Amino acid sequence: MWQTVKVVVNPSPTPLVGTYALCKDGVVPAGEGLSVTNIADSNILSGTLSSNSPVYRRGQGDNQTAYNPSTVGTGVYFGAHTFVAASSGTFDIHTHPSTLLSSPDSYDTYFTLYQGSFDPNSPATNFLVGDDDSYDAVFQYSSKITYNFTAGSTYVLVVSPYGNDVTGNYTVEASTNLFKNIGWYANSSGGNALATTNIFNPVGISGSGMPNTSTPGTYNFYLNTSQQNSCRAQTRFIINATSVGGNIAGSTSVCTPTNTGTLALSGHTGSIVRWESSTDNFVGNIVPIANTTTTLSFSNLAQTTKYRAVVKNGNCTQVYSALATITVVVTASAPTPVGNSRCGTGTVTLTATGCAGGTINWYAGVNGGISLATGTTYTTPVISNNTTYYVACTIGSCTSARAAVQAIIYVNPIMSGNQAAGDYRASQSITSTANVATGVNYFAAKSILLNPGFQAGASEVFLAKIEDCP
Repeated sequence: MWQTVKVVVNPSPTPLVGTYALCKDGVVPAGEGLSVTNIADSNILSGTLSSNSPVYRRGQGDNQTAYNPSTVGTGVYFGAHTFVAASSGTFDIHTHPSTLLSSPDSYDTYFTLYQGSFDPNSPATNFLVGDDDSYDAVFQYSSKITYNFTAGSTYVLVVSPYGNDVTGNYTVEASTNLFKNIGWYANSSGGNALATTNIFNPVGISGSGMPNTSTPGTYNFYLNTSQQNSCRAQTRFIINATSVGGNIAGSTSVCTPTNTGTLALSGHTGSIVRWESSTDNFVGNIVPIANTTTTLSFSNLAQTTKYRAVVKNGNCTQVYSALATITVVVTASAPTPVGNSRCGTGTVTLTATGCAGGTINWYAGVNGGISLATGTTYTTPVISNNTTYYVACTIGSCTSARAAVQAIIYVNPIMSGNQAAGDYRASQSITSTANVATGVNYFAAKSILLNPGFQAGASEVFLAKIEDCP
């Protein structure tokens, strides 16, 4: 069996209000808080009744101070207007001549006044006064309530037609500007207004749930105007936690000229306003970086640089994160190696200079591999052929490019060009077309062949001798 369910959606009151925020333990300055453009007190309320309006069983009788359920209006449409009394005193609320209902008597209304709140399912609760026809002398069958109001107190005026299924527009009028059109509440329905001013500071107000600003959080409040039937506009009063800068992971040492890395902020409270860098510990050189994310990349730094994030939570004071330091180590130039040679199979001692403050490392390849040895000299293992080795300078974590150096094994060398003084040995033979200087000595185990082009000056002393490698 199907049953019709009626859902009534009432419009939110206008004007809309925004939020208000302050920092934990802050003080709301005078004249600040939740605010709405001030609406002047009014003596007019109006509304529309339709088939979508809510229904209830109205009371009956004129100037009734107790609820007496009607035998006629058992399911009348109604409009409920919550308002705060703007003034104290005895005032009238009556049907306005612009009322136009669909009943034969267009002014045939019924008014009920409630204290604080109204529940259509319990119409006797908070009932103050009800009236059917007390304004009949002016408009036939129209209503009038006379009541001694207290300024600042919350009331609900319920307007309905006399009979069921009656729709139309209605307007009610008070004998003074009774209706204060602003009411701030702690709940979306019911309860008494916490304030009726256009600026509302809930801190320390009884019933607001905010004795102070020591507890961060979002506190909801609701704005109601007497022109609205039931809905209240929600707004928020926010107490922000104190800004916390957090910590940055990623501090490291890097080498010139090429370097890269990423910093990551964590443990912060608030939004990232920007990042900043400095090469003098933020004394005078402070460079703002337009980045509002939790990570920051750097590349190709030429000098040691510190970084920090600027964090701000809501309207709390901005703070700085802990510092991250990228220590830049200038990569040294490659050492200057000096090759060496020997006659026949055996070890060769190589030397290198030029790595002040660092360590010289010897390698078997131009890239990769482990260091064969450290120091300014390196004695090769036993080798029988010419072999190239490589030397680099390491300072801290930075290592230079590698420079090549040869260990030469003379088996059957061919000499040419200008040849400086020295002993030249071969395990087999020497062939030469060189121009030798005084002090050049050739030693070979089997033969020494001086081909055309070889020359030694008249005053130069040259030695060629057949003997084995020492």
